[in-house]
Amino acid sequence: MATVDPERDQPETLAGYLGHFFDRTAALRTEDPVELATAAQAFGVQYEVEEHEPGDATYDVGHSAITYVIDDTGTVRVEWPFGFESEHMTTDLTALLTRPEIR
Repeated sequence: MATVDPERDQPETLAGYLGHFFDRTAALRTEDPVELATAAQAFGVQYEVEEHEPGDATYDVGHSAITYVIDDTGTVRVEWPFGFESEHMTTDLTALLTRPEIR
């Protein structure tokens, strides 16, 4: 998981959130806005953080919601939009793991 809201998404917050869903996790976070914008652009992610005063926790954050499968060379192999059915994810993952011609 990568956050586009590092102000609220502190490392311990991310770890607690992800721990509800997964046994093993890796949360990516940067406080450098240029680094964040560069990473988001590389994946085609759209995001917007509402202007707010520092420390104000009531602002809105909008972002695209895409799950990526990235191989060990850093190549995006599959993109799943929000709401993509888990059965189809299973089919895609099975194909990636068992068919050498698509790896």
